[in-house]
Amino acid sequence: MKVQVGEYLEGDSGSVEEVEFEGEEIGLWEGVADSIDPNEQFSATLCLYECPDGYMVHELLSPLSPDRPYQASLYPVVGHLGYGTYTKEEAREKWGQCFEVLNS
Repeated sequence: MKVQVGEYLEGDSGSVEEVEFEGEEIGLWEGVADSIDPNEQFSATLCLYECPDGYMVHELLSPLSPDRPYQASLYPVVGHLGYGTYTKEEAREKWGQCFEVLNS
């Protein structure tokens, strides 16, 4: 599996890295996320991946305001720019409200 992580403007690569890991997408959630700035909202897409050692979540925040950067993140972050996995219990605590599959 390959996902992009970083910040970029539409049509520009910005400061993006491609992260490759072994996993299978098992859940998708889409909605609207608020920002720290009360005048700004993002369309949010979360993908849940089941990996050999646990679970990972890729988050893409797409700005609803023009000329604002897209933000892509992969969780959990471990150390300085490293990525790990959640146990099922950790993933359920953090992301269970978005992914019903974690609650079974």
